[in-house]
Amino acid sequence: MNNLILRALTGAIFLIVIISSILLGSIFYYLVFSTILILSLLEFYKLSTLAKASPQKWLGVFTGWLLFTFNFMYAVDIINIRFFIIFIPLFILFLVNELYLFHRNPFTSVAFSFLGILYIAVPFSLLNYFVFQNGLNLIDPNNIINPNFIFDPNKINAIGGVINQADELMSILNPSNTIIYTPYLLLGFFIQIWAYDTFAYLFGILLGKHRLFERISPKKSWEGLIGGMIFTIGLSFFLPLFFPYLLWYNWMVLGGIVVISSTYGDLVESLFKRSLKIKNSGNLLPGHGGILDRFDSVLIAAPIAFVYIQSCF
Repeated sequence: MNNLILRALTGAIFLIVIISSILLGSIFYYLVFSTILILSLLEFYKLSTLAKASPQKWLGVFTGWLLFTFNFMYAVDIINIRFFIIFIPLFILFLVNELYLFHRNPFTSVAFSFLGILYIAVPFSLLNYFVFQNGLNLIDPNNIINPNFIFDPNKINAIGGVINQADELMSILNPSNTIIYTPYLLLGFFIQIWAYDTFAYLFGILLGKHRLFERISPKKSWEGLIGGMIFTIGLSFFLPLFFPYLLWYNWMVLGGIVVISSTYGDLVESLFKRSLKIKNSGNLLPGHGGILDRFDSVLIAAPIAFVYIQSCF
């Protein structure tokens, strides 16, 4: 019972932090998510030592943070694509630096250094394109969402006022107001992930008999997946009432994408942990484990959702 209370309390605090950071504006979003990214990379590199690797932890963390920051700045339209050239010498630095570190398994160490960036920093970086959109792309040409919608770049107010208005940082970084901070698209994405995780767990506990992937995750069941999928896609039908960035069928397709990719995200992290013979990725979140245990679904879902969302605008 004490563990259940601790888990519920930690989960509630976690949700409050994530939701607040998204809703309070671009400054809070950047600070909280860049911090989560750094903690996730540190956790991953610590775990990789159990695989007898010696990743270049601090260079990896710096490169991952820089990738997130550059994507933040690129999404806001204050740097152009040429700034990303800096990552070419950075990646070469990993290889050259390994010559002087005398690691027993040098290429294994380099591989884990790169894997942390690919597996964690890239998905987190793509989240920037959920929260920053060109205001003109949000115009509904068919007046399906809101027939009274008019984009006014001087007021930063679109789709019936749902978009976060008056973001102080955005008024500095993008004074023309062509790029606007759109918190509810990312929030809707997270709600889909949380809904699926929660109801897949509940249906699995109540009805689960047929194992989904017993070799990797003995507790996951087909009943949990199907129950969570039905609830998540059903919930997605109503999301345009609150987050009218996408049409109802776009939200439902995104819900299906979230279900499939979240499942694989969880299984991939379970595979990683099972190969290291550990239960949790860390202990930073009492009752839940580590940061990666809470964001494993996002790491696979975010890139696929990003591709789909880009096709909707």
